[in-house]
Amino acid sequence: MEKEYELELERPDETERRYGKGKSGCWEDVESELLTPTFPIGKRSVARFAHETTAIIALRGAGGNDDEVRALVRALLAARSELRGLARELIPITRASSGLGRKRRGSA
Repeated sequence: MEKEYELELERPDETERRYGKGKSGCWEDVESELLTPTFPIGKRSVARFAHETTAIIALRGAGGNDDEVRALVRALLAARSELRGLARELIPITRASSGLGRKRRGSA
C-alpha cells in the first residue's frame, strides 16, 4: 500500500495566531521544548509543519501537562528525521545530478 504525504507549512506569524502566544512566548516554549522549532525554507524564511502545532494544541486542549507536551515535541522532531530518509527515497539526489561540487563558469 502506497502512503500519501501532505505536509503543510506554517509560518511563525500563523503559529503565533493559532498557538495564542506572541513571538517571545513561542520562542520561550521552543527553548522549553513545548513547541517545535522552525526550520529554514529559504534564505530569510522559516516555517514549521502545521500538523505539529495542531497536535500540540490538541494535547493541551485535552489536558496534557508540560511533560506530555515535551514527549510529543520530541516525537514530532524524531518524525522530522524520518522525513529526511523519505525525501531521499522519493527524490534521489546525487552530487553529479544536483550540480554540487561543480565549479561555475568564470569562477576561480
